[in-house]
Amino acid sequence: MKNILNSSVTKIALGIVLGFGVIILFVLAISGSSAQAISQSEAETIALSNAKVDRSELLSLNISDDHADGQAVYHITFSSATQDYDYKIAKKDGTIISYGFKPQNNSTNSTIDPNGQNNDPSGNGSSSNAMISEDEAKAIALKDAMVDEGSLVFIRIKSDHEDGIAVYDVEFYANDTEYDYDIAKSDGQIINKDFDIEGYTPSNSDDIISLNEARQIALNRVKGATDQNITIEFDYDDGYRVYEGEIYYNGIEYEFTIDATNGKVIEWSQER
Repeated sequence: MKNILNSSVTKIALGIVLGFGVIILFVLAISGSSAQAISQSEAETIALSNAKVDRSELLSLNISDDHADGQAVYHITFSSATQDYDYKIAKKDGTIISYGFKPQNNSTNSTIDPNGQNNDPSGNGSSSNAMISEDEAKAIALKDAMVDEGSLVFIRIKSDHEDGIAVYDVEFYANDTEYDYDIAKSDGQIINKDFDIEGYTPSNSDDIISLNEARQIALNRVKGATDQNITIEFDYDDGYRVYEGEIYYNGIEYEFTIDATNGKVIEWSQER
């Protein structure tokens, strides 16, 4: 009887010891996980450093918990005297998941009057009352799209108005892509444009390009634009992995979608 009792006590003692051991290991695991996560202050520092903005320049700053691309992030928004910023920083290691910049004032050095004239506020420019022809508008659109006339499946040109400006609306289809241009009649300036690859099916490859690579692909299409002019983030479009974003530069807003598996620009638009 005594041996049985001793055996029971021993088992209970071992159970208690093992229980405490499991609890200790669990606490250590949580502590280790927490130790790896960055703090809000560290996330702020990462964002400000990337944006090259000093804390003394800030007019406002807000940080909140969020999720992006399936992981916990800090969502940080802040403003300087001229710019608004939006960052998502991974909590686990401080990786920048997405970031963007938007100027508070999209003023430009030139303006377009309701009649389509291009005016230079400095007084150094000149304007002309001559109107371009439909053929000239077509040539401008095809050259910008880098499409040879022999590749056209169809093209349609009609007179229209865009924000009070007389334009030629040039629509055409070539190389499985649909293009749409608004070209000012007064001087041939491209007011708006967009293209969309029809029936495009992204690759199912497991490999994807990085956020930095996608950002550079988009910036390469806008001469003069820099990291400070772009907003970009990873997303899913109909189940496919893409990078979507916007570029604000010289009074023009560009929107784009890039296939994350191969870097192909599948949608692009620009608007003044």
